[in-house]
Amino acid sequence: MDARHRRGQLAETVATRWLVAHGYRLLARNVRYRGGELDIVASLGALLVFVEVRARRSGSRVDPLETFSLRKRQRVIATAQRWLQEHSPTVRRCRFDIIAVREARDGVLSIEHVPGAFVDEGPG
Repeated sequence: MDARHRRGQLAETVATRWLVAHGYRLLARNVRYRGGELDIVASLGALLVFVEVRARRSGSRVDPLETFSLRKRQRVIATAQRWLQEHSPTVRRCRFDIIAVREARDGVLSIEHVPGAFVDEGPG
């Protein structure tokens, strides 16, 4: 496993712990379908939350929030729709969040949670 993959796994673990500590219930992690992946699926009361985790180490020229492209967003939405069909077809309220995990030179992590970072605008 390379350093980038380990950093990603650590960031997802940190994000999961942060969510649970803030009242979220973990439903799934690292859900993979052909063409997409969901980092974290959680609930907050009756709200279903799909969380994309973005991580960068100190010294990176790009902020983790800037690394989430339109194409990636579309894949997350499509993957979430499939997950909903299989696991929770009657859910009416869901939200797409991003958690940015930044690693400082001294190893300290900072977390930024962006609730409702993007939406599924659907076909109409």
